[in-house]
Amino acid sequence: MTSPNDARIPNRFVLLWTGSEFPLYCRLAVESLLQVDPDCTVEVHLFGEEPVAAPHFKPLLNRDRVTLHRIALDKVFDATGELAEPLKALYQRIPASARIAQSNLLRYAILYERGGIYVDFDILALNDFRHLLHHAAFVGEEQVWKVDEARVEGRREPWMVGPTLSYVAAYALSRGWSLAGGRSLAGSWLVRKLDAAWSGPNLNNAVLGAEPRSAWIRRLLVAALSASPTLRFALGPTLVSQAWQADRSEVERLPSTAFYFEPPTYSFRFFEGLPNPLPEGALLIHYVNSNHRKQLEKLSLEGIASRREGPLFYRLASQVCDRAGMLPNA
Repeated sequence: MTSPNDARIPNRFVLLWTGSEFPLYCRLAVESLLQVDPDCTVEVHLFGEEPVAAPHFKPLLNRDRVTLHRIALDKVFDATGELAEPLKALYQRIPASARIAQSNLLRYAILYERGGIYVDFDILALNDFRHLLHHAAFVGEEQVWKVDEARVEGRREPWMVGPTLSYVAAYALSRGWSLAGGRSLAGSWLVRKLDAAWSGPNLNNAVLGAEPRSAWIRRLLVAALSASPTLRFALGPTLVSQAWQADRSEVERLPSTAFYFEPPTYSFRFFEGLPNPLPEGALLIHYVNSNHRKQLEKLSLEGIASRREGPLFYRLASQVCDRAGMLPNA
């Protein structure tokens, strides 16, 4: 474990939220972070509409080690110096409906000024991050559909056929087995072959660690100025991957087992079927809210309690609730 004297990254987690609602899963993310590391702090940064009256937000307001920060959009980029005005102009070009794109740019600015570990709200922490704090910065790898970026750009090319057919076959096989109540087929020969055909490594920005004034984060901010503010992923995973390819210095690339051991294609495995053992070195699960939005919006403490022996998400969520004294029978 990194000693406090050796740490370059502050031991604090940074999360961003906007909107009047604050679903239960968001509270679980904060609770899980506090539980895995008794020394960390958690900062919730708000922009736009605030959830101050939301039932699951209220318990966080007076929690030890949790602080609330309201983002001043006219000042959030000031620490970047000469980049501040161009970044403000870029932010203004992001459509008001593109909250994820706004969040992407804001997380880079906050990390650059303050340092820490940014995490999305659709996570449950499994272990502490203290052994990573000696790095100048870190980012995580995940396995993604090889065709996805080209598809988003509107390209239709012959090479895309093979990975697409492998993707459909692997998904259908894995999903069908999962719905039948089985364990993940990730270790089977056939699924491994299909996965190798459709997937490839990429970086994701759902989890980012950085020291204050990080050279890596500054490169992301500079690269953002050349990215399209309206193209999906352009300020997120695509930006992070391209910046890493251009300059890999001062940033540690972590394997997919750390944050994204289930590819986003297979996020249903968190909510269906029997869980496999967690991989060694897993620090959290990232269960991809956008793939399960309606299900997560309806999530309740009673629902978690009733499925505590079921799929992995509910098992982990029930453990978080137990430790926090949240469940009805706690």
